[in-house]
Amino acid sequence: MLPLKPMKEPKNGRHENAQAGTARMNMNADRAFSIVGDWGTSHLRLFLVHDNRIIDQCDGPGLAAAIADPGDAFMRATAGWRADHGALPVLLAGTVGSNIGWREVPYRPCPIACDKLVDGAVHFRHEGHDLAIIPGLSCINPLGYADYMRGEETQILGALMSDPALKSGRQIICLPGTHSKWVILQDGVVERFFSSLTGEFYGIIKDHSVLLLGSAPDDGFHETAFIEGVKRICANKGAMLLNRLFEVRARQISKELTVGEAASFLSGLLIGADVDAALRILDWRHAGYDRVSIIATRHLSDLYALALDRYGVASQSLDGKQQSGTGLMAMAARLRDLERSVDVP
Repeated sequence: MLPLKPMKEPKNGRHENAQAGTARMNMNADRAFSIVGDWGTSHLRLFLVHDNRIIDQCDGPGLAAAIADPGDAFMRATAGWRADHGALPVLLAGTVGSNIGWREVPYRPCPIACDKLVDGAVHFRHEGHDLAIIPGLSCINPLGYADYMRGEETQILGALMSDPALKSGRQIICLPGTHSKWVILQDGVVERFFSSLTGEFYGIIKDHSVLLLGSAPDDGFHETAFIEGVKRICANKGAMLLNRLFEVRARQISKELTVGEAASFLSGLLIGADVDAALRILDWRHAGYDRVSIIATRHLSDLYALALDRYGVASQSLDGKQQSGTGLMAMAARLRDLERSVDVP
């Protein structure tokens, strides 16, 4: 990660907010710098872009943990960049466009190509910045009910640009996280997707239940314990998860697992259950898919790859942060093209 400049407080608390949609983001302004970012429930990820290259990046708390108003939090996070470059055009994706975010942006229904999402962006101004927030996606998932995503669409677009093979035929993308997504692509278009509560469920159990006997020590990942958890799910064809979860506590009491090993075992149970359910929903054995493309951090990608391998499913891993940056820059480029077409008399 590139070094970050120290954060500075905004010079004042004044907000120059126009009504959503009344200001247009000026990506064609006479300045080569801009900010693109993904602001989700758990994380804030911002990139400073110059001439279509990421030259700096900034990570911060997600909206669920943000204490300040989103506008104030954004100003603090970007204080160093603003001190150097002034007010910049900004393109954001993620939960920032939800009803708990900065501006609510309606979802766009599937099927849809991710680069078309900027067509439905909401534009507004804040403290001299021209901002645009892109919509998320909605669909009726393979289980027959409504499903939603915000933020992952930028990573999907980045992956399509990083690996052109994903634009051909029927492909599956897995995006592990707080609310993991399994995405069905047809010739590069998002056809449908479905969600699972894997990451949030792990956090709830780890921090707010009696399954782990004390705080898990920071002693690293225990692969053997993780694979044991996946095997438990695989052996029972995804059934009896609630019973297996109590085994996390029982095996600590019997001294079979340390707290650290139990945490990895718990992770194996939950990720194993996620993978098992996804393969059933996708009818993997009969659908003829080639592999799963995992977009995540290196650690999460490795965990899902281990679980998929246990089921005999090939996978490839794509760095989540890199795909997010690539996808956001592609969306910003499309927005510039749209603005040029509007500006032409």
